[in-house]
Amino acid sequence: MVITNNLNIFNTVDLWYSIFDMESDYFDSYLELIKSTIDLKITKLNKEYKAFEESVKKGEIDQETLDRHGDWGADEVYEIDKLEELLYRSFVVSVFIFIEKSLNDFCDFIFRAEEEDFGYRDLKGHGISRALFYLSKKLDDQFPKDKQLKTDLNTSQKIRNIIVHNDGSVNKEIKKEFNKLIQQGLAVKIHEQHNQIELTYEYALWLIQLNKRVGEEILSSQKIK
Repeated sequence: MVITNNLNIFNTVDLWYSIFDMESDYFDSYLELIKSTIDLKITKLNKEYKAFEESVKKGEIDQETLDRHGDWGADEVYEIDKLEELLYRSFVVSVFIFIEKSLNDFCDFIFRAEEEDFGYRDLKGHGISRALFYLSKKLDDQFPKDKQLKTDLNTSQKIRNIIVHNDGSVNKEIKKEFNKLIQQGLAVKIHEQHNQIELTYEYALWLIQLNKRVGEEILSSQKIK
C-alpha cells in the first residue's frame, strides 16, 4: 500500500513525530513527579519513626502510650500505599489515552489520504482494538510490523480495563493469566488475598517505552512507499 504524505493531518511525518516525541516527554516528568512525591513521604515517615524509636529508648514514652502505638506508622504506610496506587492508576490511564489517540489519529490520516467513504469509526468495536484492526487491514497486515508490540498493547489494554471498569479487581481466570505474565517479566503484582492488580514504578516505565514504540511504528508506517 502507498501512503502519500501530502495530506498528513500533521503536515509532515517528521513534524508529527516531533510533536509526538515532545508530548511523550511529559510522561517522563509525570512519572518522576509521582516517584519523588512517594519517596518524600516515605523519607518523612522513616524520619518520624526513627524519632519515635529514640524516644522509646530514652524512656520518654511510657508503656501505656507505647502499647497504644504498637503499630505506629501502620495507618501512614497504608495511606502512602493507597496514594501511590492512585497516582500510578492515573498515570496508566493517561498514557493509554495518549496511545489510543495516536493510533486513532493515524487511522484518520489514512482515511483522509485515501479519500475514503468508510473509516475506522464505522467499524464495530472501540478503542485500540478497533484502530489496530483497521490499520492492519489498510496496511495489508503490516501494522504493527512488530508482533510483540501488538501483544504488549493487548496486555496494557487489559490492565487499563481492569483498573477503569473493575477498580483493579481480578477474577480467578484473569489472575491465572496475569500470574503467568508476571512470571515472564510483566512488572505488576496481584495481591493474593484481595485479588487486586497492583501497579509498579517498573510497569510505568515499561508503559512509557510502549508508548514510544507505538510512535516509532506509526512513523515507520507513514513512510511506506
